[in-house]
Amino acid sequence: MDNNYSFQLAESIPVLENGKDYGMIFKLAMQINDPDVPDKDTLAELMERIAAPGDYFTLPDGDGPTEYIVHSVTCEKMENADNRYFVRCECILPGTQLEQLGESAETIDANGDVLRTVKYSVPAGTDFSPEIGETLEWGTADTFKCSKLETGLDPVTGRRIVSVTGRKSRYGMLAEWRSEEFAGFDESSRPLRNIYYHSLWRAPAAEAGNFENLSGTAASGWAAENAIVTGVEPARINQFEYEFTISAEDENNSSLNSNYTIDNRTNLGGRRDYRAMLSDFRLTPEMAGFRRENSRWVQIENWNPATGCPFNETSGLDESMINAIFKCVLIRESFYLAGGAANAIDTMVEWASSRVFSGSVGSCSGSFLRAGMDCDELNDTSGNRWTKVTCTYQRAPESRTWNAAYWNVR
Repeated sequence: MDNNYSFQLAESIPVLENGKDYGMIFKLAMQINDPDVPDKDTLAELMERIAAPGDYFTLPDGDGPTEYIVHSVTCEKMENADNRYFVRCECILPGTQLEQLGESAETIDANGDVLRTVKYSVPAGTDFSPEIGETLEWGTADTFKCSKLETGLDPVTGRRIVSVTGRKSRYGMLAEWRSEEFAGFDESSRPLRNIYYHSLWRAPAAEAGNFENLSGTAASGWAAENAIVTGVEPARINQFEYEFTISAEDENNSSLNSNYTIDNRTNLGGRRDYRAMLSDFRLTPEMAGFRRENSRWVQIENWNPATGCPFNETSGLDESMINAIFKCVLIRESFYLAGGAANAIDTMVEWASSRVFSGSVGSCSGSFLRAGMDCDELNDTSGNRWTKVTCTYQRAPESRTWNAAYWNVR
């Protein structure tokens, strides 16, 4: 204590807040022992040495707590007393416990989630910083996860003011909705529509794996019975929780059916892909053994069906077969060879060495003409180089068979 002044406790007034001791107002009688204190500013400086806001103020004797935190200090001169003053010192109990300030407040956000906000007074040196997503111990039947944290500082008490907002936990499906789009008109001029289904889900991070590999499966329980899951979009809320938006389509959607033609580049080494269509085959006059002479058809001299007809025939064809149109099944079979196109050359040469064979292509059997072959390089979904080889086969029409002697020289 500075020898330039001395004081004694003249009066103390307790301060209560919410029924609890909050602090004290001390009225001190102070004696200035230095007669040369010249003015008020010097006195103010002296007061700051006695107790400044935020300082600890200790009473040497007395019942109850003896240490307080100074909130404010005022001073007034005693009447008819030189160098004697009354000092009014408002003090706050420092406190060492985490304290809730006021009542909690609840609101509902735009997503329908219940939000609860609680403010705390945190003593200096106390570690109180809930993590976003952490379960808050609020002693309620409902579970709240920390969703927002704001902190401030009380300059007088040195205590942190922490505002904690918790979101009431809701797991499972939070929302579902249906949408549609116009897809044209049918043959009766009735509108066609593509129907879409959507749902929003929330799950703990530990259960995020339950939302993997859902695409292509039935959207059971939340969409129409014939709906197929087409997409899952995850969103990380925090390290503890995820949200998932699941999309599904009606299996009759034109947009969904178009997905079947998407270029699939998986499992290329073990795949054979097929496409089939109908094509026309015209039997030319020469193939039938005829030529035009004087506006009429005449048989070609020395024409032999064993070498001159595209079909296996034991005798000449009737004139009515000239320019006949046959419907043939055209099948394109694709398979994949590892590496670049150079690796496919030997396979292509061997394939083209014989134009005709009898057997099966896919599930179709009969007499086939090797009509064409091409290849194209591509990368699979892992980035590996492959060569796609596409072979075109023309099945002989009706119950006929192709003539190898005819086609192998053409």
